[in-house]
This record gives sequence, C-alpha cells and structure tokens, in this order.
Amino acid sequence: MKLLRVLQDKTFERVGGSQQLRTDVRLVCATNRNLREMVKQGDFREDLFYRVNVVTVTMPPLRERAGDIPRLVAHFLAKEGSSLQVPEPVMARLQTYHWPGNVRELENVIRRCIALSTGQQMRVEDLPPEMLEATRLPPGEDAPQGLVGDLERIERNSLLNALTETGWNVSRSARILGVGRTALQYKMKKYGLSKPA
Repeated sequence: MKLLRVLQDKTFERVGGSQQLRTDVRLVCATNRNLREMVKQGDFREDLFYRVNVVTVTMPPLRERAGDIPRLVAHFLAKEGSSLQVPEPVMARLQTYHWPGNVRELENVIRRCIALSTGQQMRVEDLPPEMLEATRLPPGEDAPQGLVGDLERIERNSLLNALTETGWNVSRSARILGVGRTALQYKMKKYGLSKPA
C-alpha cells in the first residue's frame, strides 16, 4: 500500500517521521514472469499492476535473437581481454542452441571456452556437454533440411554482420569470424554477398 501511495500521490513519510515528503521518481520494473496472468490468478495485486504497467518493453529471449550472438560473443571476449577467435562451427553451435539461461549463460560459456582454450581458436569440444548433446545428431543421420537451411541463414547473417561491421574489409572480417580470407571469399560468393555500391 505504501508503494501504491508513492506511485499515485508521489508522497511518503520517512520511517519514524510524520512529515509528508514529495518525490519525483521514474519507476522501472523488470520481470521474467507474466504479470497479467498472475493478476488473473490472484498472485499479483491488480492495482499495483496497472500503476506500473505504463510502457511495456518486451525483450525476446536470446534463442529468438541468434543474429545478436556474434556481437555478444565479441563483447564478452573483449570484456575478458581475450583475443580468442571463433571459427564457423563453434559460432553455428552458439547460434542454434536454445539458451535457457539467456545472455548470462552465453557469457559463462565464453568464459569456459577461454579457460579451456589451448590455442588461438575456440573449439567445439570446449563447449559445455549440454550444448553438444542438444545439437548432436544420431549416428548415420543427416541434418534435416529445415536445420540445414537455418544453419545456412545463420552463417550468412554472421558473415554479413562481420562484413558490415568492418566496412566490408575482408581481412578484418575473416579475423573476427576466425576463418581464413580465402574461406570467407568462398562463403561470400556462395551467399551472393558483395559490397554495396
């Protein structure tokens, strides 16, 4: 009730005090729960919900933002002071994983790969077992066409992101992606990627 009063009237009293004070604040709330559903079930106060639900910003989970993963990976590597390269097979695994722990899980995976690294590049085998299990196919079974298409779309987006970020500098883009310059040129040709006029 005290919080409702502050939100409604912008007034409050200090603990132990009797003087009414005015405040001018902006309240920002974050949750991973469905508050509207909780209101229906009686688990969240309806009057509080309508006072805080002024502007709603929905942040999709990481699994729905695969295109953001290369930049997040680059950010976390820089944050850890690592120059570790991320080759295509590793990035493909990162972009097709379902990320139940969202961005924090991705950051921990990057830290793990840095800790286990013995060279200049991340290795698929350094990824957590649950990631490898989630993307492993049964012996002798090829990837379904839908998955192949998804992987190709993700790969093309990764290439395009790197090229755009470097102003279409092929050498720098290849370093970011952890692939050779020739391999990148081959992929660019495969996906019809060329510098805009």
